Amino acid sequence: MTAPATPVIPQFFFPTWLVTSGLGMPPVCAPHGAPGPVGVKAKIESSPPKWTYLLLLLGALPYIIVAAAMTKRVQAPLWPVCPQCTKQAQTLKLIGTLSLLMVPASCAGPSILAKGADLGAVVGWLSFVLAVAFFIGGAASFWFADPARVARAWLTNDGAYIQVKRPAPAFCQAVTERLQLHVPVPVPPTV
Repeated sequence: MTAPATPVIPQFFFPTWLVTSGLGMPPVCAPHGAPGPVGVKAKIESSPPKWTYLLLLLGALPYIIVAAAMTKRVQAPLWPVCPQCTKQAQTLKLIGTLSLLMVPASCAGPSILAKGADLGAVVGWLSFVLAVAFFIGGAASFWFADPARVARAWLTNDGAYIQVKRPAPAFCQAVTERLQLHVPVPVPPTV
C-alpha cells in the first residue's frame, strides 16, 4: 500500500505586511515545509509588466532600464530558510562563481588552441560567444540563488501580496495561522 500523496498547491498568496514587519513570518520553509530556523534577508520582486518585453526589439539596455524602474521590490528582514534551501542556494552560487571564472578562460583558451592555424575570425567569435554565455550563466545563477527565488516567492504587480508558487502545505497552514493571529479585530464604536 502506498502512502497518500501530498496535495500540490499551485500558488499561495499572503499580504506583504506579514513579511515586511519582520515579526510575522512563521519559521517554516516555503518550498519544503521544513522548520526554517535560519531567518535571512531576502529581496522579493515583482515581474516587470508584459509590455516591457517589446523593448527588447530596441535592444537589451532600454529593456533593462525600464524593467528595473517598473519592478517593485520588498525587503524581507527574516525569510525562513531550511537546510535544503541553503544547500540549493550555495550550489547555485558555486555554479555562478565557476561560470564567471570561465569568462577569462573562454577568451584566452580558443586562441591558445588555434595557435598557428588560420582561424583568426572564427576563434575571435567563438571566444566572444563563449565569454557572453558564461557571463550570462553566472549572473543568472547568482540571481536565482536569492532566498526568495529559491522559495519561488514573487511580489504581485500591485505590491500588496506575495505569491509563492508550489508551496508546501505546512507553509500555507503556518502562514494562515499567523495571519489569524495578526488580523486586527474591528472594535465596535462606543456610544
